[in-house]
Formats: sequence, structure tokens, C-alpha cells
Amino acid sequence: MSFRRACASFVLIAASATACVRAEPAQTTRVAPKVEPARAASPAVSINVTMLPTVVTPPTEPAPPPSEPPRPPWPPSPPGIASSFCLDGVMDTLAEDACYVLPERPTTTLLIYLPGLMPPGPESPEKRGVETVVANTSRRAGVAALVPRGPSRDELVAPARDAKGLGHYRSWPTSDGAYRQHARLLVERILAARRSLEALIGAPFERVYLGGSSAGAYFVAHLALRGDFPADGYAVLSGGSGRPAPHLAELDKRPLYVGYGDGDITGPRAEEVARQARAAGWKVQVAVHHTGHGSREVYLDEAFAFFGVTRP
Repeated sequence: MSFRRACASFVLIAASATACVRAEPAQTTRVAPKVEPARAASPAVSINVTMLPTVVTPPTEPAPPPSEPPRPPWPPSPPGIASSFCLDGVMDTLAEDACYVLPERPTTTLLIYLPGLMPPGPESPEKRGVETVVANTSRRAGVAALVPRGPSRDELVAPARDAKGLGHYRSWPTSDGAYRQHARLLVERILAARRSLEALIGAPFERVYLGGSSAGAYFVAHLALRGDFPADGYAVLSGGSGRPAPHLAELDKRPLYVGYGDGDITGPRAEEVARQARAAGWKVQVAVHHTGHGSREVYLDEAFAFFGVTRP
């Protein structure tokens, strides 16, 4: 084959191949979109909300205070004991040897009053005078009063007999010897009578005052200046012991009222009681009135005011 013929054949083959290529449509590669697998649907959550009705609470009333136990009637009925020592209509009888008075209203304040020389009979000016004074003044002050009976003069000087022939009269220790012999027992008896009165009224006494006149004043002065009868105050009326009290400065200081009449021969001894108490630092009031010996309402009225007892 000649060169020209071979070259022509190559050109024809190349042209045919080009025509084939041009005649075949172009193929386009399509990419399918990626399909995500379907997710399982979450189960629906149902929430039921229940609306509660609005409750309006009414305001509560404050709780009442606890009720106190009922108090016994005042004044309580007397014990029903008979004694010639206590005058009917003046004082009530607590025991055969003790009288008492209660004010109109309940009280926790007590006056213990020791009367002076007392005749043994059921009626006497001395008895009526002192019981009336104590009853009137204690009621005015709104305090209770207890009047114990003292021992006989024969008891105080036993085994001897009373030199003045007054052995059956009631009195209190006035000498040092009689005081040492009888004071302790007499104080115990007085305190026992106080407890009986507290049991009767159903309450203890919170303040207690000790007073006395004449022989009772001598005994009260002894008890006060020696500390043998603790009290919230003392009243020494128409009497008093001026004997030395060596331990007075060591005692609790209490108010002391001293009263006597300008015609009373016991005045100097009463003044000595006041002097000793003042020297020991006690608060003391001395009152001298134009009167004689014995108990007087003015003394106790002034004593209650001096002690700070307020009238109801």
C-alpha cells in the first residue's frame, strides 16, 4: 500500500470515530438524595393539671386564757370553835387560844398581835379594848389579823406562883429568865396558829408583821431585837425592853414602829428599843400621842402606813 493510500484510510477511520462520539448523547450521572431513615415519633405526654379551689380561711379567734381554779368563798366560814377568849361580834375564833379577823377582800398580808395583860374572865375592858382596836385597824388596812393568847402568869414563873396574885391572868415573857425558858415554845405555837389560818383561807401569807402592846410589846421587842421571830416589820406599842441586843447589827434590817402615850411610864423603855434599832441601821419611826397606857387605833394606823401597807 502506498503512503498516500494508508494516510487516507487513517483519516477516514479517525473521522468515523469522531462522528460516533458526537452522535451519542451525553450521559448525566444523577445522585439520589440521601434519605434519612424516619425517626420514631416520641409518645405524647399528657399532663393533667387540676386546679384546686381557693379556700379562704376565716381569721381565728385567739384562744382564751386558761381559766383559774375557782377560789374558795371569802371570807371562809369560821371553824365553829367556841372560846371565851374571842369576843362575839368582834373577832372570830380560830382555836381555843387564838382569835382572828379577815377583811372584806382576800389578802395575803397578816398582822400577828400580842395583847397585854389579860384578865381570865370572858369579858373585861382590857380584852374588849385590844380586840376592838386590832379588828378595826386591820379591816381598814385590808389585812388579816391573828391574836394569840399568852400563857398564864403562873405558867411563866412555874414552879413558883405569881407574886402579885395575878397567876390566872394571861401575859407574855417580860424578864430574861422567862424569855429563855418560854420563848421558843411560844413562837412555835404562834406559827402553828398562823398555819391554821392559812389553811382556813386556802393561801399562804406573803407579808407578816408582828406587833404587841404592854406585856406583848415587851415580848415583841425581845423577839425583834434578837431575831427570834422573822417578820416584815414590828410594832412596839406602850412598852418595850431596853435590854442589850448584842447581835442586832447582824440581823436583817426591818422597819420598826414605836408608839406610846405621853402619860405612859413605859415611854423611856420604848425609846431605848428605838435607839438600839437605829444604831443598828434599822428604819425606825417613833410616835408619841397624848394618851395613856395600852393599845390605840392610831398606833396601828400609823404602823401600817409606815410599813407601806396600802389600803384597798
